[in-house]
Amino acid sequence: MLLIYCLHGDEIITEKIAKQLNKKYGINILLGNPEARNKQIRFSESDLNRSFNKRGTQESQRAKELKQILSKRNEDIIIDLHTTTAKMPPIGIITNLKQLKLASRLGVENLILMNDRFSTGGSLIENIPNSISLEIYPDKKSIKDAKRMILNSRNPEMKLKSFNIYEIISSVKIESVEKDITNLQELNDGHYPVFYGEKAYKDIAYLKARKKVITLQINQKKKKIIYLSGIKNKNNQIKLYLI
Repeated sequence: MLLIYCLHGDEIITEKIAKQLNKKYGINILLGNPEARNKQIRFSESDLNRSFNKRGTQESQRAKELKQILSKRNEDIIIDLHTTTAKMPPIGIITNLKQLKLASRLGVENLILMNDRFSTGGSLIENIPNSISLEIYPDKKSIKDAKRMILNSRNPEMKLKSFNIYEIISSVKIESVEKDITNLQELNDGHYPVFYGEKAYKDIAYLKARKKVITLQINQKKKKIIYLSGIKNKNNQIKLYLI
């Protein structure tokens, strides 16, 4: 198990969380972007979490180094810690449903799915096996909840069987928003806002998502996921079978 912190150098709370858990519980930690962290800026030349498929910047070089470091560690779960200024409970970020196994182990029920349309191919979780991102709003409750999730994930057993999946479908410009909205609360058009209030998004008010409830049927003897798309129960839940 490994925690990566400060992939964005200005997310200092992730460093505090990681170092506290390392000191008290011996959890392995790794600094994501040392140069940006020293300057306490988001990045130096390019967003490191968009640079795993790029060349020519300090961050693309660091991404290459991280891939080399992590390829030798063979970690069974890597948690990429981030903080957000958007008021939400701790929320996981995935780019494919295979990462539900990691989310279940982490115990995070709310997940943002960045599909092929919105994933860049350059994020850490798209390039590093067994990785998942965890976004934390830096208030006491959210930090406490995030720490509990991280500690729980030391046990490799899966803990959750049902997830709220918020699949991103579009971004909404700031000028299009006429009133305050609440993250993860249904909009009039039936969609859901995520990252409303995120200051790192300069021209975007929030990301619009469609919500799905996905359940897992778990057979602990075998650890493979088979996806049966389009199979829903009477509550409109999509069933995935882990056999």
